[in-house]
Formats: sequence, structure tokens, C-alpha cells
Amino acid sequence: MKKILSAMSLMAFLSFFSINASAQTINNADDLKNFLVKYLSDESPGSDSLEALVSKYSTSAFNKEWKEIVIEIGLYDPFTKGYFDDNELIKNTLVIKDKQNKSQYEVSFNARKYPDEIKTESVIVFVENGKICGVMRPEDNYCIPEGINVKRSK
Repeated sequence: MKKILSAMSLMAFLSFFSINASAQTINNADDLKNFLVKYLSDESPGSDSLEALVSKYSTSAFNKEWKEIVIEIGLYDPFTKGYFDDNELIKNTLVIKDKQNKSQYEVSFNARKYPDEIKTESVIVFVENGKICGVMRPEDNYCIPEGINVKRSK
């Protein structure tokens, strides 16, 4: 009986682990939207919880670059193109389109520009093996991390 309970406990643990592990990958547009909603819901940019979230969902190269520009320098957020003022507006207007076999996603959103203009913005998010590996501004191909080797969709 102990062996059966032990085996059942192990199976339950492994099932829980695999569910949690898969929940931390980007496999489709809905997964990316869920990540971005969590990301934009964090009340304090640079918080430990935000760092942990990005670390779980991104490659080490992207995470390193993101920490440098968002946490250390505080200069630019690649997911929002630097718009920090109205995360609720961004969250509520997120539209994500699969661009290339689940390896590229076009993320568009509305952002508030000074003084009261609202403009639609977009970024391309690159995913490799279920992890975010890059974010690019389409208008000038500026990529985080710089020099990322990604295939552009046409």
C-alpha cells in the first residue's frame, strides 16, 4: 500500500511539475498574451516579481539584455516601446498575431502620447523553444538583444 501511495505521490508531483513547466513557455499567441498581461500588471517596474516573470519566460540572452535596459538603466521597455504611463490601456488593447510558425508574433497595442493622443504601436516578439528570445521595433529593426539572428517574416 505504501508503494502504491508513493508511486501515486510521485505521479502527482510529476504531473504538477509538467503543468507548471509548460505554463512558463510561449507556445501560441494566447500564451504570449497571458505573459504580457502579467508583465503589464506588475505595479513596480524593476520589481523582483517582474524580474522573475521575465526570467521564466525568456532565454538567458534576452533576460540579460532586458535587465540591463529596463532594470539597471531604466531607459526603455522593449515590450511597450518605452510607453510606461498607461499599462491598463496597453493591456486592454493588446492584439497578438502569429507571424511565422509560432516563432514570431506581432504585438500591437494602443499607447497614450503626450498630451492626450492615442496611437497604435507594435513590436515583433521572437520565440525560440517556448522562450522569448528577442523583441524588435518594426519601424527601424532595433532589436533587444542587439544582433539577434532571427528570420523576418515578409
